[in-house]
Amino acid sequence: MNTNNETEAIALRAIKIAIVACILLLCLGSIGIWIMMNQIAATGQMSHKLNNLEQRLERLETQ
Repeated sequence: MNTNNETEAIALRAIKIAIVACILLLCLGSIGIWIMMNQIAATGQMSHKLNNLEQRLERLETQ
């Protein structure tokens, strides 16, 4: 009986560890996705600003 209880306790501990690992993986994955989305937004904003500066420069050159 004692070995059966020990086996169940070990199995329960393994399940808890697996659940914590999955939650940690989801958190890290979400952070990674958030960082990539911010980089995409920043790149788009930089491109927009660069286009505006190029247009202003062209207007100044034609004057």
